[in-house]
Amino acid sequence: MKNGGNSIGVASAIYEECSFLCQGFVNVKFDHCPREANQIAHILACNSNVSLTNRRQLAGIFPFLS
Repeated sequence: MKNGGNSIGVASAIYEECSFLCQGFVNVKFDHCPREANQIAHILACNSNVSLTNRRQLAGIFPFLS
């Protein structure tokens, strides 16, 4: 079954995994983050396979990476 081009099965699997992982915490809170405000996560995801040299360059931009 498709919903907007995405498989409902994939969304269900992600939901179930998140639900399982949350069981290990006393309190869990989920907040919506608009795409425009989440540019750092997008950049990190796009550069997840970069070389060590590029990681050092990214660490200069995002100090929490070092």
